[in-house]
Amino acid sequence: MVVKADKAIFETLIAPLIGLIMGFLKYKYDWFLKCKDPTIIISKTIDISFIIFGFLLTVLTLIVQANTELKQRPLYSRLVKFNKRVVLQAVILGFYSLLYHTYYTLITAGDLPILANILFSVFVALLTWLILDSIYYVMTFYALALKKKI
Repeated sequence: MVVKADKAIFETLIAPLIGLIMGFLKYKYDWFLKCKDPTIIISKTIDISFIIFGFLLTVLTLIVQANTELKQRPLYSRLVKFNKRVVLQAVILGFYSLLYHTYYTLITAGDLPILANILFSVFVALLTWLILDSIYYVMTFYALALKKKI
């Protein structure tokens, strides 16, 4: 059995766990992250998600075209894998937000307020996860660029 390093555990578990906690808190407590009009947040998240998507693909292009010295560092393969994960998260959140925003009136107009609460809680969880992973990705990228060990 292989024991993962602390960094790998942080990369794979901490952000999704915090996202799940935030989503659960939003589902359980109506006052948590209460907003007057969630459509504003959701519509802005569509833009932000696809901007992050484009930015990370650009960064991936720069990394792949890097010199051989950079590619030989152990952090390089970790960064490429992490980039793939965050890019997929950005696309998933972008499309989820797009669908949620499109059908928001149908979701909230029905007699199922619990469905609206569940869907917004999932949105909060995904958004939290993407934000945390994006921040950690940028920190890892700068560590690679500055030749630090992380």
